[in-house]
Order: sequence, then C-alpha cells, then structure tokens
Amino acid sequence: MPINTAVLCQLESLVSSIAAIKP
Repeated sequence: MPINTAVLCQLESLVSSIAAIKP
C-alpha cells in the first residue's frame, strides 16, 4: 500500500502548526 502524499502533507502541516505554537 503506497503512502498517501495527502496524508503526509496534512501531517507535516500539523507538526509545523504545533511547532509554531511552541516558543
């Protein structure tokens, strides 16, 4: 089963969002 790039993009966006909240 190939990895869904949409999921990876969404996950990366979430991680980036969390990182932006941290000081």
